Amino acid sequence: MSEYAPPGQAPRYQEKRKRHSNRPVALIGVTVCIVMVIVLNAAKVTMGALENNHTSLSYEAISDVAVPALLQGALMDALNLIVLWKLWQRRRWAHGFAILIGIVGLLYGIFIFMGAAEYYNSANIGAMGAAEYLKLVFIVALANAPTVCYLVMTVLLFTPSLLRRTYANEMY
Repeated sequence: MSEYAPPGQAPRYQEKRKRHSNRPVALIGVTVCIVMVIVLNAAKVTMGALENNHTSLSYEAISDVAVPALLQGALMDALNLIVLWKLWQRRRWAHGFAILIGIVGLLYGIFIFMGAAEYYNSANIGAMGAAEYLKLVFIVALANAPTVCYLVMTVLLFTPSLLRRTYANEMY
C-alpha cells in the first residue's frame, strides 16, 4: 500500500496527523498568566517574609520563615489551579470565577501600586545608596508584575474564541 494518494486526495501520513488542537490561544495565554501569578506570588511572599523577619537567605530562614509563608499562599494557588483545570474543561462557572479572580487581583494590585507609590514619594531617594534604590525598584516591580498578569488574563477571558469555546457546550 502506498503512502501517496491519488490526485485530489491528501496523502495518508497527513490524514493521521492532527493539524491543531481545538484549544484557543487565549486559553493558553490565561494558563500562562495564572502560572506566572503563582510563581511571582511565591517569590513575593518569600521575599516579604524574609524582609519582615530581617533574616538572610539561609536554610534556617527558609525553613522557619519562608515555608510557612508559602503554605499560607498555597490555598489561593490551589484555587487558581482548580479554576484553571475546570476552565480547560469548559465549565461556565470556572469562566465566571476566573473573571472574578482576575478583577479582584487587578484591584488588589492597584492598591499595592498606590501604597508603593506613596512609599516611593516619601522615601528620600537622594539619600539612598544604589543597592537600596535597586532593591526598592525590584520590590515595586515584583509587587506589580502579578497585576499585569491579572490584567492580561482578564482581557483574554473576554476574547470571542474563548467565550465561544466556554459557552458552546451545555456544561455548567
